[in-house]
Amino acid sequence: TISSPAISDGKIYIGDKDKKINCINATDGSEMWSQTLGGKCYSSPVVANGMVYTAANYAQGTIYCFDAETGDLKWAYDTGNWNMAQPAVSDGILFIGSDTGYLYAFRDPPQPEGDLDWDWAVTIDDAFIALQMAVGAVPAVEGADMNGDNKVTSLDALIILQMALGAD
Repeated sequence: TISSPAISDGKIYIGDKDKKINCINATDGSEMWSQTLGGKCYSSPVVANGMVYTAANYAQGTIYCFDAETGDLKWAYDTGNWNMAQPAVSDGILFIGSDTGYLYAFRDPPQPEGDLDWDWAVTIDDAFIALQMAVGAVPAVEGADMNGDNKVTSLDALIILQMALGAD
């Protein structure tokens, strides 16, 4: 598996290449529940407010929400974009990016249908401007692309997203 586990309330949640998300008892290693997904699960799950969120079906980028205790599927949303990203929850909103440069946001707790609040195409200009703001550089950060791959890597992506979205 490429997925890293999420650990919450004595349970381990992990996706796998066999198209499943699994909940394992952290004390004795027994399987508590397992759900079949529409594709391989390379996304690391996140647990928030009694729900487990993950993405699977790489080419379609389906986002799933399960009840953390029972494993019952609450909703699924097909983004139509390639996705191996790990979701994040902040201030009551579930965020997940896609490999094609989109950022999706869902209310948390989610609506039964997994209603999409908004999506946004992130450009290199957005990332560069947000990086400038995050590091306090005016007017520009010279040499931010240290390895020449035309990408900016942030170890604190939430700060970058908050700056890009105009949040404090």
